[in-house]
Amino acid sequence: MPPLWSVGQHPFRRILPIAILALLSGWPSQGWANSSEISLQLDELTHNLTKGYKTRNPRVGKRTVAVLPFNCDSKLAKQRVGFALSELLTHHLVSSTEFTVVERADLSRVLEEQSLQMTGAIDTASAVKVGKLVGAELLVSGSVERLGDKYEVNARIIDAATGEVLTVGYQEMPGRLFEESASPYLQLHPEQQAVGLYFLANYRNNPNRLSAYNGTVTPGITNSVSPHSFTMTMIGGGVRYSPSATMMIDVSLAALPANVEYRHTQQTDKTINATYNVDLQQPIKSGSTFYLQATANWVHRFPLNLRGILGAGISYFKVGAAGDTFRLSPVPQLRGGLEYKLQERLGLACFLNYDLLTASGYDVFSPNDQNLRFSRFSVSPTIAVYF
Repeated sequence: MPPLWSVGQHPFRRILPIAILALLSGWPSQGWANSSEISLQLDELTHNLTKGYKTRNPRVGKRTVAVLPFNCDSKLAKQRVGFALSELLTHHLVSSTEFTVVERADLSRVLEEQSLQMTGAIDTASAVKVGKLVGAELLVSGSVERLGDKYEVNARIIDAATGEVLTVGYQEMPGRLFEESASPYLQLHPEQQAVGLYFLANYRNNPNRLSAYNGTVTPGITNSVSPHSFTMTMIGGGVRYSPSATMMIDVSLAALPANVEYRHTQQTDKTINATYNVDLQQPIKSGSTFYLQATANWVHRFPLNLRGILGAGISYFKVGAAGDTFRLSPVPQLRGGLEYKLQERLGLACFLNYDLLTASGYDVFSPNDQNLRFSRFSVSPTIAVYF
């Protein structure tokens, strides 16, 4: 008799695929469920606003509407909650086909020209003025508050010509679910005065193309030194500080976790009766080799939770290696990278670093001959938590 899990004619062969399909079909991701619940609540809010307006104006055709950022307190405004809600509601109004919705780019341009922020409060008089400038007949505006673990949304449709409130709507949304659904638009950590702590790995491939040479330690003892290529990965951490939304100061320190061989030395000793050779593998030592970076950076936000970062500053090696001394100075450095926000407080980034000068070292016994030279290029992936 074949085992129960056999792929023969046993009934499990037919039952197992059916069970797997049933499980998969009834196993939506938590993210889909969250998005669906918030979407249903926004559908209900859109329906109530549309129904209230149509009840009052049953014979009026399709009209142009502009969705303004919702008013909120200063803390929520910094997190862009009012803007996020207006973005989500705009998508639902577009889908309703009852209105022609003003393009977000046109609305943003007018708000900027009128010195009104997408994240700030907009009074009725300013809203009416903006509506006229973008050619909207109706305005959707309102307020949002965070009470406990819920967001309370009050929305209204306003006549852009008179400022009269035509209809109102109300909806409560679970805080965590709303923030997950609105995460592409939210800024839950401040863009100004923000601090980030991060873990990094710095990878550098060093060709170390230097000439072999001979050096004399003491009379009768000769060292034949042959530098060769080596790679090194240093690990560490750092801190980022953003005095503004477009500027960032970044300082990091990394250490070498394991010895890395960078040259071969053959020592010939003729001071005794018989000449003999000793082969030595010369390592850069872990625990005494460190890498410091300090840069000032310009930051640009892209769509899809991406940030572009360009910076300039200094880098510095402190290197420990047996028998060598390294006359190293801070080196000017340029760097660029992209950061992707996995979550609002969690960022994954990768930087390309370029040293404008080459860091190199000299043998203590042969000070005129280099035996260590670092590549100017390095790559640094990081993962950061922001506060």
